[in-house]
Amino acid sequence: MEKTIEKKQLYALNALRLIAILLVFHSHSGPLYPAEALANGGAVGNALFFIISGYLIKTKGSFLPWIWNKFVRLYPQTVIVSAVYVLMYYPVPLPAREFCTQFCNRLVGFWFVGAIFCFCALIYVLDRLNVFDHFAVYSVIIWAAYVVCYILFVDKSQWSVENKSFFRWIYYFYIYSLGFCLKKGVIRRSKRPYKRLLAVALGCFVLSLGIKLLMSKISVLMYIQFTVQIAGMIVAILALNAVLSAEEDYRSRFSEKTIGVINFLSRMSFEIYLSQRLYIRYFQRFPFPVGWLCTIAATFVTAFLLNLLAGKLSKHLTYKMKERSTEKQKAQG
Repeated sequence: MEKTIEKKQLYALNALRLIAILLVFHSHSGPLYPAEALANGGAVGNALFFIISGYLIKTKGSFLPWIWNKFVRLYPQTVIVSAVYVLMYYPVPLPAREFCTQFCNRLVGFWFVGAIFCFCALIYVLDRLNVFDHFAVYSVIIWAAYVVCYILFVDKSQWSVENKSFFRWIYYFYIYSLGFCLKKGVIRRSKRPYKRLLAVALGCFVLSLGIKLLMSKISVLMYIQFTVQIAGMIVAILALNAVLSAEEDYRSRFSEKTIGVINFLSRMSFEIYLSQRLYIRYFQRFPFPVGWLCTIAATFVTAFLLNLLAGKLSKHLTYKMKERSTEKQKAQG
């Protein structure tokens, strides 16, 4: 019975994950719009993506095969896109040393990929150490680190809570762990009607956008820019609870065809995140909405191809890992 419910829950979660990646895509598309200020909501999109990823993580099995599966799911496409990016935007022929430098910069620039990989590993270890059985203590430690880093390292004269890599990693790791703890039952799921949860989540989302807009007008408010992240975290928690409660209604309101399209696009969410970086800079030379539409088309086609390639690579590399493990066990036996 549990397996059936879990499988069903993925449908609504896929819809939320698609919304998350579209928010991230939209926030990166400033150069394509008539006014860059229109591109907003990426922080909330990130929060949604991390809490969903934390909810869906499975920590069963031995560590090395488990982390290897994560690696082959995340990094082959990232390497390909990083190499293509350098070839697209730097003069050819590029000296090997310069190519390697720019390639590494681009690879590191996909901070989201490194964060997901590190968060998976940390959650696995912390779960094995039963840290989440003491969730209140864990939360106090994380938020103490957040406050110290905010006071000492965040530049309050400008918007920087999303730009300081080490700082935002603390914030997003906590959100990631919230998703995992909700799945594990450490955090209780809300029993409130999903429509009310969604309404409050939407209100918090609008509030976060309003606070950020005010900060751009009244610089002294930059001292409380952490409130935008708090609002984003609340949106993520409420939205995840809402979609988990709305599964039956979601299935009845939408046709199987519509749900199939949503699931198809949602499965490519990681590849969409990677691919959009290739085209925004290229198509910003075109007038709106031509450049915007071209970016969307190119991004989704590339994401589809990357997703196909990733599936084949993942199966091949996972099979090789299992094959070597079997041979090693036979040799030891």
